[in-house]
Amino acid sequence: MLIVDYGIGNLLSISRAVKKAGGNPIISSEPDQIITARRAILPGVGAFGDCIVEIKRRGLYDPLLTSLRNEQQAWLGICVGMQMLTNKSFEFGEHQGFQVIPGEVHKIPNMENDVFIRKLPHVGWNKLLLKNETMWEGGIFKGIKPNSAFYFVHSYSVRSEEKDNILAYAEHDGYVFTAAIQSSNTFGVQFHPEKSGTVGIQVLQNFINLDINSP
Repeated sequence: MLIVDYGIGNLLSISRAVKKAGGNPIISSEPDQIITARRAILPGVGAFGDCIVEIKRRGLYDPLLTSLRNEQQAWLGICVGMQMLTNKSFEFGEHQGFQVIPGEVHKIPNMENDVFIRKLPHVGWNKLLLKNETMWEGGIFKGIKPNSAFYFVHSYSVRSEEKDNILAYAEHDGYVFTAAIQSSNTFGVQFHPEKSGTVGIQVLQNFINLDINSP
């Protein structure tokens, strides 16, 4: 299991979680390994634009784009890694993503009529709201009960252009946001599975065991 190292992300904690899930984690920034990996994780913390800049600075943007478009590979984007799968983000400006899952990244509304209505960043445990039970069969949420809680840390969220790409939602102080997306063998989760206890390990285990010939 390749974990992409571009200098930003919880690499060691993700690596430990992958190992606990039964995988063999390989942290790498080598383009050849990215292109040939059967399964890979794109982590991300902090600001979207900073992550994209660092990916490009290290010469990893094109190898990642090639791999993300290859349906013979399976990808899991975590937190900002999920956001980078979309078309673009409006976090501190406008920044282009990998454009493999149609959508945009916008700030979670925290003010209304100059009054603070919810706290940001959104930090803590939230239940996943099941969109369609059949969409969870055989995928990264196999065996996980609806309303299971996962750990989130973010101020921005994905607005998907294709509702069919949405696997699950979550809610923060009355605001419902996209918590997980999928297109073919590419998945994204806004939460941190490596910080989400047994259910997070189950998500990683499901990804490790994913039949990538059957999106």
